[in-house]
Amino acid sequence: MNVEANQKDPNPLKFSPNWLIILFGIAWAVLEFLWRMPFTVGDVGGIYWFLYYFEKLSSPLAILALIMTLLFGVIALVMRVTSHDQFSSIAKTAGALFLASLFIGVAAFKFFQPETRHLDTLKIHNKLYYLTAYSAFDTNYALYRCDSVGIVCRQLYRSSDFMPGWFYANLVYYATSDEVAIEVKNEGEIYRYKLP
Repeated sequence: MNVEANQKDPNPLKFSPNWLIILFGIAWAVLEFLWRMPFTVGDVGGIYWFLYYFEKLSSPLAILALIMTLLFGVIALVMRVTSHDQFSSIAKTAGALFLASLFIGVAAFKFFQPETRHLDTLKIHNKLYYLTAYSAFDTNYALYRCDSVGIVCRQLYRSSDFMPGWFYANLVYYATSDEVAIEVKNEGEIYRYKLP
């Protein structure tokens, strides 16, 4: 009888909650580069408000993960000094939180992520139209058309650069011609879209 065949592996591969923390950080960074950035330039569609809150949550999440890293690091250090048995698992969690904070921090880095500001909303013919401004070194306006609940959205237009900083802009609907226009304060109308 083969003794080796009956023996179980003493160290089976386990899926730790720490992997979930790391995977969350990786997923956040992947969303930044493969969805949010292409969505802002109009290459892909998606959920408009998810874009808005994704940006707002990136920096606080990175800071929270870093604070948790420091907290778990201090706890692990205390446990190491007192020769506590749980040192290894706490240290691994601190490492996982640190990696997650790095991935989320990359997504939150403002060089990659212009500030997003929602400016106006119109609902016409059971479609939602959103006006957004993106500002980093200059400001761009973008017009999105979404379904009636704002789930499936596509960018219809993105303006050229406006300097400096923010301008006040709004959407105007012309019922006689069935068109939506973007009007910018001190600039006038910059774009008009004929509704399908």
